[in-house]
Amino acid sequence: MPRPTSTPTWPARFTEEYARAGIRLGFRTRDEVARLFDGLDLVAPGLVTAPEWFRAEPAPAAEDSGIYAGVARVPAAGSA
Repeated sequence: MPRPTSTPTWPARFTEEYARAGIRLGFRTRDEVARLFDGLDLVAPGLVTAPEWFRAEPAPAAEDSGIYAGVARVPAAGSA
């Protein structure tokens, strides 16, 4: 889940809005998101903020939303 960092009250407002629709929402730190990839092989560029996950040029502008993106593969048998 995203973890907004720009406005301290934003996470509470976002959570309340989703709750009105019956959706339970939780925020995770980068370390908590990284643990979801334990035992997997992260594909470059790894676990980064969403705009940093790109393949085309020019690169998008850096941002600090705390929305993380990552792609991983299950390791081949016997490679661990």
